[in-house]
Amino acid sequence: AGMRVESDGVQPVETSLDGKGQEVSVVICPTDETAPPQTNTLTLVKNACSGNASGVASHGGSGLWEKNDCFENLQHNVYIAGADAKPHLRANTVRDGKLFGMFVTGGAAPLCEGNRVSGNAEAGVLVEKGSTPHFEGNDIFDGLGVGMRFQLAGLGTAKANRVRSNKASGVEVLTAAAPTMTINTVSENDGAGIRVAEKGLGTFCQNTVELNCGPGCLIQTAAN
Repeated sequence: AGMRVESDGVQPVETSLDGKGQEVSVVICPTDETAPPQTNTLTLVKNACSGNASGVASHGGSGLWEKNDCFENLQHNVYIAGADAKPHLRANTVRDGKLFGMFVTGGAAPLCEGNRVSGNAEAGVLVEKGSTPHFEGNDIFDGLGVGMRFQLAGLGTAKANRVRSNKASGVEVLTAAAPTMTINTVSENDGAGIRVAEKGLGTFCQNTVELNCGPGCLIQTAAN
């Protein structure tokens, strides 16, 4: 890894992290299984994380990640996993990853505000497996796949985000996922604005869904 932070990392980190093929730029995790939840409060500010499997990977802890540029990583630009992973992501740029822009899994609960997520090869944001993130005021655009995908019982809330100009649907909810989405704008995507299928669930209130190439809201077989 370009940088590995364990246990009680509390100092701000500000640097350029060009992995040149390393596994990740920054990996954050507890030292051992007995460490108390959220002991890691590392602050990441104005870092450039590129050229790795993942730009930033968190397996536990909180802390503030602000104004970082995570780009052109070979898998996920940002990977957040585990019930103890609760970082605050604010005003970051997450762009041009070879898979997902932000991948939230395993019960993680990050707070994501004011980030720009663009140009990723798969979903700009992927939420799954009981994760409960909160997305507010993010701009998710120009992706080569879907803008936001909730799957495999992914939960969480999305409020006042812009999901626009993606090459597939703006939002997909699949396989028993059940997000709550309010006051979002979902527009100008190449597929449906919001697609719910494969036993997808969810609550959708006061969203603006307009100018998409497919249906505004597409409810398919076995959706709820």
